Amino acid sequence: MKTYAPWNEANHVSQPTAKSPKTAAGYYTTLRSVCGSKCKVLGADVLDQSTVTKWLKDFIRYSHNKARIWGLHNYKDVNRHQTKGLASVLRTVPGELWLTETGGIVTFLPAFKTSLSRSASATKYMFQLADRYDSKRRGNRSKLTRLYVYRWFGEPAGARFDAGLVNPDGSARSALTQFKKYAKHRLK
Repeated sequence: MKTYAPWNEANHVSQPTAKSPKTAAGYYTTLRSVCGSKCKVLGADVLDQSTVTKWLKDFIRYSHNKARIWGLHNYKDVNRHQTKGLASVLRTVPGELWLTETGGIVTFLPAFKTSLSRSASATKYMFQLADRYDSKRRGNRSKLTRLYVYRWFGEPAGARFDAGLVNPDGSARSALTQFKKYAKHRLK
């Protein structure tokens, strides 16, 4: 079964849906009607920014509370070693929450200068955070059910954004060591 997200980071200021959860809800409703039971459709795939709760509440209202799978890009939480975005979204949405894009940031200019050690630390925290809210480990008390790391390959020097687990040439970064250690632990 295929899974679709109607819009990537629908609440981000760079997206036309940022100021219009109603429009995003319309995209969700349309995609759901086209897919029927042949696919899964995420209600919204959002970024963990300060306005996420209000945006999601508006989306839920406009979509008539139909969505039961949600996506979250929780870079802010993971790279600042906090839980605000994830905890807020878990309190707000019904159903499952997937971390659809997450990981330790190597570079995100101008806020995050290049740091492989920060990326490794954030990658370790990403798994610790997921473990804290994992529905299987917590008797379904919370709704976090999946984690997708973005991304495998890093970017060449000078790139504005880089969250790769390995260098552009495929050689390992310290974040990959953390990934291997914690991914292995989660597979048990």
